[in-house]
Amino acid sequence: MWITIALGDLSDLFIAPAVDPFAETELYESGMDYLASVLRPAAPKKLRVVLLPEERVDGVSLGRARDAVTRYCRLKVRQLSNELAALF
Repeated sequence: MWITIALGDLSDLFIAPAVDPFAETELYESGMDYLASVLRPAAPKKLRVVLLPEERVDGVSLGRARDAVTRYCRLKVRQLSNELAALF
């Protein structure tokens, strides 16, 4: 299963881009939220592909981007754990 996300900027991976009906993309949520919604019903360990225009990478290394995704996922797990704890 291939999941392709065309981002206008690396920050779009974590922050929803502004709604622009004239843009060529239909991504109106953060790339991470989109991935979560697509992968949630699917089995884990699927392939994830994120595409960025080369001029928008802004010197962010793959390692830094991977670390940012890890931190974001930890935050989401903590938030969801707190929400579950509040229910019980």
